[in-house]
Amino acid sequence: MSVEQPVSKIHPLQNFVNRTAPLVGFLTVALMSVISVFSIFLVINAASVIGGPVYLLTLIGGLALFGLQRYLSNFIKNNTLLVRGQKVDVLTLWITSLLICGFVQTFFWVVDSDNPIHEPRSVFILVTAGFLAFIRNQIRITQAEQAAQQLALETTPEQYVAKD
Repeated sequence: MSVEQPVSKIHPLQNFVNRTAPLVGFLTVALMSVISVFSIFLVINAASVIGGPVYLLTLIGGLALFGLQRYLSNFIKNNTLLVRGQKVDVLTLWITSLLICGFVQTFFWVVDSDNPIHEPRSVFILVTAGFLAFIRNQIRITQAEQAAQQLALETTPEQYVAKD
């Protein structure tokens, strides 16, 4: 009894995608790093407007957040980190740091509500975090669909079995 496997056709653009994937990945990481640093800068700058010990604490906290983010990024690349049974990836780490920055910036908006700089900064940081959370969920859905397709291909339905 022989098994007939469906022939997979490779799209003509697949070679181009394979060649450009590392560049796209590098540019994505660079963009995310710039957004993270920019968000931390926005929070530190807003704290300098408020002044006093708030600025000093925010400066120390912002630098600690950046250092912790870099350390955990390297840790996640080399190890598997599970939280509530799900693998933590670098995108989740970026979203978390943006949410922390957004929370602090919104707190500054509440404390110094007369200053117009806090509202757009809070909105920018939180919308960026929400957009990245949406992208992360779409990636997880795609991975789940691909895993289901792979599982379906591994099982041998009767329609593919040749009868002798």
